[in-house]
Amino acid sequence: MSTAEKIAAFLVTAKLHNGITPDIAAHLGVTVNVLRRQMTSEKTSVGALLKAERRRRVQEVLQANPKINAKRMSGICGYPNVEQFYRAFRVWFGCKWTQYQQAAHQ
Repeated sequence: MSTAEKIAAFLVTAKLHNGITPDIAAHLGVTVNVLRRQMTSEKTSVGALLKAERRRRVQEVLQANPKINAKRMSGICGYPNVEQFYRAFRVWFGCKWTQYQQAAHQ
């Protein structure tokens, strides 16, 4: 199993937050520098894997509860504020959170 696959598996159950790299390194039993070198050799990054997990969580939660509020969703995804979640949502899904919510309420 690659380091990226181990990290992806860890992130599925982890409490997501910015600055999670030391937590991942500790879980894998390596230093942050070693983890970064491993990610570079695998041509990815912890940030990219974190973004992918956040998007996966958004999709999963929206399927179960399409009327969830943005503040709650932002917390589930580990964003420090709702504005960062809004920006990520717009990039991922091509619409604003409010547009999605209006469509979900119809």
